[in-house]
Amino acid sequence: MAGMFNSCTKITSLDLYSFNTSNVTNMLEMFNGCSSLQTINVSAGWSTAALSEDYLMFMDCSSLVGGEGTAYDANHVTASYAHIDGGPDNPGYLTDPYAPKAYVVFTAEDETLTFYYDHLRGTRSGTIYSLNTGRDNPAWHDDQTCLQVKYAVIDPSFAEYRPMTTYGWFYDMEYLESITGLEYLNTSEVTNMEYMFAACNELTSIDLSHFNTEKVTFMGGMFIHCNKIKSLDLRSFNTAKVRGMRNLFALCHALQTIYVGDGWSTASVSDDFQMFMECNSLVGGMGTTFDPAHIRSEYAHIDGGPDNPGYFSEKPAYIRGDVNNDFNVDIADVTDLIDYLLNKDAEGINLNAADVNIDGNVDIADVTGLVDYLLSGAWPEMP
Repeated sequence: MAGMFNSCTKITSLDLYSFNTSNVTNMLEMFNGCSSLQTINVSAGWSTAALSEDYLMFMDCSSLVGGEGTAYDANHVTASYAHIDGGPDNPGYLTDPYAPKAYVVFTAEDETLTFYYDHLRGTRSGTIYSLNTGRDNPAWHDDQTCLQVKYAVIDPSFAEYRPMTTYGWFYDMEYLESITGLEYLNTSEVTNMEYMFAACNELTSIDLSHFNTEKVTFMGGMFIHCNKIKSLDLRSFNTAKVRGMRNLFALCHALQTIYVGDGWSTASVSDDFQMFMECNSLVGGMGTTFDPAHIRSEYAHIDGGPDNPGYFSEKPAYIRGDVNNDFNVDIADVTDLIDYLLNKDAEGINLNAADVNIDGNVDIADVTGLVDYLLSGAWPEMP
């Protein structure tokens, strides 16, 4: 196949899906000079196993992009990239047209940014983006679309995808009110979570219970400037390999509580600059309050009281008044408690937390006590 498409300068795509190249020994200059070529589609029949000649195979294919976003690199013009693109871990110039694709869609009508992994990219309406790689900013950040996003959704299809980075995915979404479907984000291969939720000024809660951080090495600025978040539950986090925690919680002025578990560690951290800067509301589980003299990782552990002060807490079995188990005590708990009393359906209800006056019963008196607490900030006296 030497020189088979050499200097076909106007071809933008090639469909080689029918090709079986298992016996091909010579692909010298096969695509050389195809300067407009963007896509080469192949199937499982494509192989370079028998190849002995691949000199300048992709020379000057400057427009070529693999199926997972690998762009042409003049340092790789032989058969080393002559395979289906596997992303940053296994870059290639070829594309399987029937493989699902990871992509992001913004629909201005409902102010929603949705993450998908399927075959339907070409049928979607809205602005469509490829995912970022490494420490590159997401395209929806660079074009300022992030400032229009009110809702973010991880589609169930995304559960089959394994991103290596979530760098800046929700960065600067100043008006973002909710992220749904985070349970469909598989982070088992992610190494970089820097600035993932940075400057989400309107976000009040994040469900991180399904996060796998065992391979993460950088978390710098992950929650920086999340002004309205009062509590973070990081019990699923394993930070044994994390080296960078710079500005991790910085400027989270409303943040009061950070829950961690046995997987939390700062043993590998080398950059903890201003990790807790201006976390003025933060209190550890034993009452240690924020101290501007301690804003690095020396207090990044479960609070041990005056002898071993820390800013983190162990998670209690339940929070008094947190009827719906969302780790906040608010008007939604009043609504859910009333629904329970009317319908006696305990699904999703924490009856221990609902017994706010601690009299052993869940009844209308607990509704009154919960409303009083929300109005006054003080719980009713125990019987």
